[in-house]
Amino acid sequence: CPTVPNPGQEDSDFDSIGDACDYVCGDPDHNSTVTISDAVYLISYIFSGGPAPDPLESGDPNCDGLINISDAVYLINYIFAGGAMPCAMCP
Repeated sequence: CPTVPNPGQEDSDFDSIGDACDYVCGDPDHNSTVTISDAVYLISYIFSGGPAPDPLESGDPNCDGLINISDAVYLINYIFAGGAMPCAMCP
């Protein structure tokens, strides 16, 4: 995220991460929660040319450095089958 412009260095939630880089891993629709809508968002992005995750790194919950269908499956497994949580900091 160091390449994301954040001229004022705003940090509205005071977590020492500038707002331009503040995101939840596994939350590509950027609504601050990880739900099935995030898996659907990724599927739309991957297969239908839907909007990209914002920031792009938020769409890589398995932290393998790629955004692909395995990320959507990872989220579905986490949400419905008690699978591993999205990594704390996406790459």
